[in-house]
Amino acid sequence: MKVTPTARLFPAIHPASLLVITLLVTQGATATAEVKDSRNRWELYHEFTPNGWRRHNHAGIAYDEARDAIYMFGSDTHGLDHDNSVYQFDIAGKTWTQHYSPSPLSSYQVSDDGLNTANHQGQVRPWAMHTYDNILFDPNRRALVITAFPEHNPQGKKMGRKGAWGTWLYYVDSRSWEPLATPPNQPKAFAAGSAYDPDGKRAFLYKWKMWTLSSSGKQWLQEGPGSKHAIHYAVEYDSRHRLLGVFGDHKNSSRVHLYFPGKTGEAGRWEVREPTGDLAPEDQHFPVAFSTRDGVFLLAPDDTVFVKQPSGYRKPIKPKRAFTFLYDVERNRYLKLPDAELPPLGMNYAMIYSAPRNAFFLLTGNDRLSVWRLKLDLEALPQWADGSQP
Repeated sequence: MKVTPTARLFPAIHPASLLVITLLVTQGATATAEVKDSRNRWELYHEFTPNGWRRHNHAGIAYDEARDAIYMFGSDTHGLDHDNSVYQFDIAGKTWTQHYSPSPLSSYQVSDDGLNTANHQGQVRPWAMHTYDNILFDPNRRALVITAFPEHNPQGKKMGRKGAWGTWLYYVDSRSWEPLATPPNQPKAFAAGSAYDPDGKRAFLYKWKMWTLSSSGKQWLQEGPGSKHAIHYAVEYDSRHRLLGVFGDHKNSSRVHLYFPGKTGEAGRWEVREPTGDLAPEDQHFPVAFSTRDGVFLLAPDDTVFVKQPSGYRKPIKPKRAFTFLYDVERNRYLKLPDAELPPLGMNYAMIYSAPRNAFFLLTGNDRLSVWRLKLDLEALPQWADGSQP
């Protein structure tokens, strides 16, 4: 069995951060780093080389606080991969688990109800698909809520008819899938964003308009208008201010769109902001999460530079790094964490916040999968502590 080299921290991390390395041998090669507390910077928490599977850039993740586990679902498809399995990372044990083997392509079909289903060995599952930010965990259902659609899965062209848009529930305790409703009734939401509201016990789905789904319901209801996003954005719920933050856009943006849900029977409203403070790069499809303890968003956009062409098109130059920023709703400002650079992330919807651990976790890499951890200490940031603008 191959054992990997010593785990390491990304070079931008302060040299005072010391490592005690423990090498574990499991299925695949694993390196686990036990690190001394090092606030406001990313630490390499765990590395793993999967055997027979990989993380896909189009995949999304969700966090189960009761189990202290991260679930990952989503595939790059495009004829290269058709992985419709669910993967689980146990944060305490630092172990990865594949819930089941991917369904063979021979099991793909469009059901009588119009859903794209993979029926194999008595199990009905969704097709492999791009998940983007169309994934959340509903603690009341004890289920992942998947609002994605296999729009870019080439198997669709072989079916004779196109499947309908439908929401899938994955019950993590029984490891079983179930369509939310038959016939399916979900709004079209390719490359969209979703988030869970624990205050209202409901899921939000944002694509052109804002939709909600009660934890006990089966019908998506329109909650409010949209704010002109198309694809490649992330949606996070802010439990302190009871709003949704939307970050990024396929045209690349550093603006923040805040959605304030309406009262019962009333439509919500949008507020588009140009944050002050540190200048954040314009970007798309980057990871975002919200700290319930500190009441701030954490985001990690790539440091993309654009060169304007004669046609007016802004050509992006391949970035060399990603930065980490806080967004403070109350002050409407960005604050860059000076020691929290990362390698460029590209398309990445793989960040969560763990309230019990008061830490952010970020997944990167494909064949070599890295789990990063960041713990905030706002009082250790002088510009935050004195309330001054950067």
